[in-house]
Amino acid sequence: MLYDLSQLKNKTFSSVVDGADAVLLDRFSREKVQDILYILSDGIALEKTAELLCFLNPELEILKLPAWDTVPYDRVSPNINIVAQRIETLTSITLTPNPKKSRIILTSVGAVLQKLPPQKIFQNSIKQIKVGNKLSFNEFIHYVSINGYNRVEQVIEPGEYAVRGDIIDIFPVGTDEPLRIDLFDDEVERIRTFDAMTQRTNGELNHYTFQVMGEVALDENTIKSFRTKYREAFGAAFKDDEIYADVSNGIKHLGMENWLPFFL
Repeated sequence: MLYDLSQLKNKTFSSVVDGADAVLLDRFSREKVQDILYILSDGIALEKTAELLCFLNPELEILKLPAWDTVPYDRVSPNINIVAQRIETLTSITLTPNPKKSRIILTSVGAVLQKLPPQKIFQNSIKQIKVGNKLSFNEFIHYVSINGYNRVEQVIEPGEYAVRGDIIDIFPVGTDEPLRIDLFDDEVERIRTFDAMTQRTNGELNHYTFQVMGEVALDENTIKSFRTKYREAFGAAFKDDEIYADVSNGIKHLGMENWLPFFL
């Protein structure tokens, strides 16, 4: 049965057959410009619905907000691809609160139960670099440090950066390949992509826009909040408490995302 959705206000649809929810979502999106939040049971259902929506309406903007693949206070960080997906969605919602066309936000029960970082993290973490424009080396290194990038000798994985003279190699989350930024004094001379395994450049960009690297930003305020709440929860921290020591020194610690409430 097809409903005239323009006449519906507050209605509940029950016993919807598998896959028909995508049809209803598509029809809702065509009625007026709005954000539609649809909560599914789990990540598998989320991906299935996203595929159906893409098939029904290829022009529809679909944002996915999956849950982390970790448990509370786990000792490992969430999968980097899941983090990238979440950051892309949260950044889009934050920076474009009033979209010009309908978009559907797909998430899961597990994801909506998670604590989210404040909007200012996404608002304050956008940074664009462009060939020919000025770029302060020290300011950029500070930017990548507080946004969770780890300094290494050679960039291989997302979330890493390396400095070699006037060249900065960096692997942003959500990109297929790392970037090589060539500086001439305080000007961006070239932006190239390169293969992380061979370290050979294979492409060139005119500009790139950086987003926050993770859902935890290590700045003065978040570090202070973590230290205070950690001591309140567990008492005085000892020198061999690795997570407390790393965060206190502004060092990204494996699995610290799972302590997000302590940073807020």
